[in-house]
Order: sequence, then C-alpha cells, then structure tokens
Amino acid sequence: MDLLDNFSDKLRTWNRRRIDRRRLTRPPQQTREGFLFNGADFQRDPDWDTVEREFLARTLPKFDVFLNVGAHYGFYCCLARHLNLPIIAFEPVNANFEMLMKNLTYNGFQDKATLIHAAAGPNPTVTEISGGFATATLRTNHRHPKTQKQAVPIVPIDVLSSSDLGKVLVLMDVEGFELEALRGATGLLSRVQQTAWIVEIFPSWVDERGHPQENEDYIQAIKLMRDFGYNTWLIGKDLRQISNDDISEIMTKEVSERPGGNFLFASLEVANKLIK
Repeated sequence: MDLLDNFSDKLRTWNRRRIDRRRLTRPPQQTREGFLFNGADFQRDPDWDTVEREFLARTLPKFDVFLNVGAHYGFYCCLARHLNLPIIAFEPVNANFEMLMKNLTYNGFQDKATLIHAAAGPNPTVTEISGGFATATLRTNHRHPKTQKQAVPIVPIDVLSSSDLGKVLVLMDVEGFELEALRGATGLLSRVQQTAWIVEIFPSWVDERGHPQENEDYIQAIKLMRDFGYNTWLIGKDLRQISNDDISEIMTKEVSERPGGNFLFASLEVANKLIK
C-alpha cells in the first residue's frame, strides 16, 4: 500500500506540473474588465468569481495601493493595475509567480508592481509549502501529495514601510495561514483609518484523509482584527456586518454552520466610503 500511495502521489505531482506548464504556454484571453489574462480554465469563464470581482472593481479606485497576499496568477493584481493602482504582491509558489509575471507583462503592467516571491508570515524563515495554484498551503496534515512540495521563504508583511503607502486595500488568500500572516503585519494593521482588509477565512479545512477539521484559527483571526479596531463584514451579494454578539453566537454553532469566505475588515468610516 505504501508503494501504491507513493506512486499515486508522484503521478498526481507529475500531472500538476504538466497542467502548470500547459497553462504557461497558452495565449491570454481578454477579460470583461478589459485586460488580458491567462489562468485556470474556470478563470476564463466571464462569470467566474462575480461577487468578488465586482466588489473589488468598485472598491479599488478608493485606495492608493493594492496589496495582494497570496496573489496566485495575479487576476486582482491585473485588475488593480488596469485601474492604475500600484500593487505589491506576495506569491510563494514558483509556477504561480511565473504566471503572475506573465499576466502583468501581457498588459504592460510591470511598472508600479512590487513582486515578492515569498509567503507572508510572522517571522522571516524558510519552510515548505505543499500543493499548487490556489490551494497551496503552509498547513500541516494537508491533503496534497507528499511529493508536491517546494521550499519557500516566509517574509513578514511588516518589511514594507507602511508609512509611505497611503490608503491601502489588502486582499489576503493564504489557505488557512491567515492568522500567522496577520501576526507579521502589526505595523499595517495599526493604520486602521488608512487600511482595509479582505481576508478569506473558513471555519474548517480538509485533512490528508479528506476529512473536514475545525479551523482553530478561525475565530482568533477575526478577534485579532477586532482587537486592532476593525469592524467585520462578510462579503456576499450584500455586506453582512458581524458584531461581537454575532461572533459569540457563531461559536456556539456547529462548524459546518459557521460563515466562511471573504471577510471585510475596516473602520466604520472607511467602510461607509466603500459601501457608497
């Protein structure tokens, strides 16, 4: 069984790399937003990720800089540059980083683009990330093949000089590593009236056996943001504000009944400007 599992892991890794190579050689397509983009098949659907795309298209022009932590292939980096915002992007996975650079270059967006080939975390170090594309994770006990790993640096977001950034919109999608990434961003977090955060957080994750497990960092990440003075909304077709009382009620529910997805963290003043 061990030999069979090892062969299966190697086959899945080979197929993952084959898909990455094929995607990198395909020509880009025009998006409905007006820029060129090359991505996964589902990203080539004009109706992909409609809620987040529309929310960011409305929101980005109200900021001076876009910081994308877990940029993947760079769709939202391209959207921000298309709207003439400077970008800063963290992306640790080699194939993702290569595609990110290609997508920016297709459009002539490479100026005003600071690209950091690393994951975000609390302390500078080097570790291993597992998986590929948008599901790569720094979690342990993940369901990715053991052969699908690569060494990546960890860089705290606080290496950025936040005092020079102006108004910043942060989009964070780091597959369960949100709390650790946020712990390395206390300088930026302290700029409550100048920074808004969109952070993908889910109440559970899937382990190596394919079983759902409670994300013990779920409520800690939300509480950390509230401790810095941010209010909380869940992004959907409409913004749903989540109060302290709501958080207490949420934690009495079964894990499967807790809300997950993209949370907006902002001061009331900043959020009111975004909602208008």
